[in-house]
Amino acid sequence: MSEECCLACDNPRLASRCPVSLRFGEPVGRILRAFPVVALLGALMVGFPIGENKSAHGVPTWTVLTDIATANSPEEGDLAVSTDGSLVHSVWRANVGGGYQIQSARYSSATWSDVTTHTSGSVSAYDARIFSSHDGSTVTLTWTMTGPSFNRDIYVASSNDSGATWTSPVRLSNSSYSSGAQIIDGSSNGTIQYVSWNEWNGSGWYVKIAKSSNSGVSWSAATTLSDAGVDARGGIAVSDDGATVHVIWRRLVSSKYQTESTSSTNSGSSWSTPQIHSDTAIRTHVFEPRIASSSDGTVVYATWLEGSTTEVTVQQSSDSGVSWGASDTPGTGSRQQLSPSVVVSEGGSIAAVSWSETDGSKFLARVAVYASGSPTSFTLSEAGQTVEAPVLTSSGDGSTIAVAWVRPDGANDTVQAAISSDSGSSFSVQTVVSSGVNQYSPDLVAARDGSSTFATWSSSGEGIKFAKFSEPSVSSGGSSSASAGVPGIYLSVNGVLLGKQVQGSPVYYGADRVAVTSTYVLTVTKVSNVAPSVVTLAEGTIGADGSFSSMVRLPELAPGTYNVRMSGTHTNGATLQLTSQVTVGSGVFTSIGANIPVIR
Repeated sequence: MSEECCLACDNPRLASRCPVSLRFGEPVGRILRAFPVVALLGALMVGFPIGENKSAHGVPTWTVLTDIATANSPEEGDLAVSTDGSLVHSVWRANVGGGYQIQSARYSSATWSDVTTHTSGSVSAYDARIFSSHDGSTVTLTWTMTGPSFNRDIYVASSNDSGATWTSPVRLSNSSYSSGAQIIDGSSNGTIQYVSWNEWNGSGWYVKIAKSSNSGVSWSAATTLSDAGVDARGGIAVSDDGATVHVIWRRLVSSKYQTESTSSTNSGSSWSTPQIHSDTAIRTHVFEPRIASSSDGTVVYATWLEGSTTEVTVQQSSDSGVSWGASDTPGTGSRQQLSPSVVVSEGGSIAAVSWSETDGSKFLARVAVYASGSPTSFTLSEAGQTVEAPVLTSSGDGSTIAVAWVRPDGANDTVQAAISSDSGSSFSVQTVVSSGVNQYSPDLVAARDGSSTFATWSSSGEGIKFAKFSEPSVSSGGSSSASAGVPGIYLSVNGVLLGKQVQGSPVYYGADRVAVTSTYVLTVTKVSNVAPSVVTLAEGTIGADGSFSSMVRLPELAPGTYNVRMSGTHTNGATLQLTSQVTVGSGVFTSIGANIPVIR
């Protein structure tokens, strides 16, 4: 075997160039020899992480799209996206008319709308946050604004026509005192919305909350949730029906801060006695509490920093916050950690926590993925440079998890991101943008259906940028490698998915220089003694160069054994078939068997 071929066999994607090797679902690096005729099938790639796909076909990438805003020194962008990714809303602040004003726009059909300016006059508006319903039709903005009285107040403005028109700004806080650190969330249809913030009353800081029951048109008077002594931003999580709400904060008690939360299961009509999450026996300081919940509000994850090394601490509840399990620490014990964020899947079976952590010299981006309650931690950024605070997002089912951060490249600060398309089993790290100016303040949001992930950030002197992450997709053609070897088809049911949730898991498939204009089909069939039920996952016609690469996500599968099968046609007319047999139990993979090649 030539040196070139040996190198190809060490790479799951390039193994298709090796005419005498096949990959039968074994661990990476274990190669089985086969008869030369079977090599017509190309590589049987099982278990290659998305980050290892180095082929010319279907490499997942970030694409920088049209700028969100460039005029009047815009900054502090925030995003919200509809379930299917077809509608994106953005809010930011810009220096207009002698003051910092709040502006917004929407993105659809590859175009940004005209900018709407929501404030005016000699004001300083900042820290804008955005919420949208799942379909993107209902949108609410909230921000902090300082006016002529120099007190800071919390405002909201809402739209019920996808951002085409807006209500006038409404003040939620008490204008006699200062407020800040507001957070917002709401029901899936946008009818019920909550804004929480910290407010001074003349003698102490308290957590307040206001509710809208008519899509942001009007708001209730504020309710006080905490005792005095709160400080800094907390977190909020709202169930899809708007009935269950969780709010978390930190509060100064006996000269030490502690993490507290409260919950409501009746749409904010009443609230539980605040729970204390942090270690009151040791009484160390806590920082940056955050909270997230499943779509029904039952499964809840809380995270915060605690201790002299500010260690990321995580606690879970499975009964809507009534009781909480023991806390765990997914980071490296003695190393300082900062800036935690948390997300939870709709069903509550997957959660992720991101943070930055020192390696003794620089701060690195890290993430812990919780499947069935247990964490697996990853270091995402390279050593040698310190990252800014990472931001975190996920799709509704948790199959897509994304983390973004800013990291110097030696000349300027760049935006980087790590994406997992297999529920956090593996991550692909890429540079979203690197240019001749500094980038800062990234935000990240994934469509609920996992079809797309969007990022925004500020670019020094250039405005607010916007990018979209694209998975591999079927194309009518694609360039083949100059060192192309044996043609064939390929199929990958990722071996690292064993024990993971089936619904939403990715299946990678494609062809390399097979019969032009021939058809392909990818199916999943339950193994049964009765007439099998065949579900078509993907089908189409091969393009002009006979090659393509793509990914599709599995539907929910009942317990049983299934054949995931890719079929195509060789240039000599032979039918090529690859089958990966998998077993499903209680919604997760219990086995992922060897790929079986057939030529007819």
